[in-house]
Amino acid sequence: MSIFQPVTLVYRDKQYIVKPNEILPLLAQIESVVSLQDLSDVNRLPFAKVAMAYGIALRYAGARVADDEIYRSLFSGDDTHSAAAAVSGLLAMMIPPQELQKKLVRGDTETKKPIEKAKAKKLS
Repeated sequence: MSIFQPVTLVYRDKQYIVKPNEILPLLAQIESVVSLQDLSDVNRLPFAKVAMAYGIALRYAGARVADDEIYRSLFSGDDTHSAAAAVSGLLAMMIPPQELQKKLVRGDTETKKPIEKAKAKKLS
């Protein structure tokens, strides 16, 4: 049994699902590009790395998308296409659900802000 829940990624109005047992190998690929610490530092957000990481996740789930398409969408100005949405989605995937719940119950404000945004965001 996996500690992760299925992850649904949305791109161009199509859903892509990553199964719980596939999340950890996916995270290893994402972390080869960007770390959890990088994503947590909103003052130094590496936009190119965010686009590449989200691209890895989408392709892992079966999407046909280029990183430069994702990079362009980070600057669209639309909340569902923003860098914040991509970062929130990556953070929500990278933090195991049980740990996330513990932090939310404790009121951990550093974790709570990106997680609340991740609940209803999508990048397309």
